[in-house]
Order: sequence, then structure tokens, then C-alpha cells
Amino acid sequence: MEKFHDEKGIIRPANLAPFTHVIIGIGEEGEVLASELYISMKQQGKEVVLDDRDLSPGTKFKDADLIGYPYQIVIGKKTLDQGNKCELITRKTGKKELVEIASLVSQK
Repeated sequence: MEKFHDEKGIIRPANLAPFTHVIIGIGEEGEVLASELYISMKQQGKEVVLDDRDLSPGTKFKDADLIGYPYQIVIGKKTLDQGNKCELITRKTGKKELVEIASLVSQK
């Protein structure tokens, strides 16, 4: 089972995770867009959860790693300033990439 764990927490394969994506909004605008993205992805039947707790972004990131969501979607001023994008983080590899928010809704 060590291949599904590291020092940060669980690394769940997407087919075993209760939710494949967690959406974390940072700042007022990020939180609004995160909520909208959550609704859109949920309507498409995607396994997604919105972390809308009143906690610091660092705590949310740490909890997301600990729980082991396969993908984290982070929306905040820094990513939005780069053209309505968000950061997609793959838990297994730690890879971070900027992606268009709209592309997450259109993915199958």
C-alpha cells in the first residue's frame, strides 16, 4: 500500500477516490468562480467537491493532499490574471499546469 501514500498523505487512484477533483477558490473572485465551476462539473456528472470552508488556502491544500484527491483545481487572482485560467495539480506526480477554466467543463 505504500505506493498509494507519501509524506503528505494518501495518493488515491482516480477509480478509488470518492471524488476525483477538489476545487479550491482563493479570494472573493476565486471563490465565486470555484462555486460556478463546481456546479457546472457536478451537472456533467463529474465526481467533484468544493472546499468552501472558511480556512486559509494553505490549510485547504494540505487537507486536499492528506485526503488524496487525484486532482486539485485552484482558482485565484494569480491564475485569473493569466487569462481566466486555473491551476490543475495532479496529486500523484505533483505536476502543476495552468488550464482554461472552460476546458474543465468540456472535458469528458
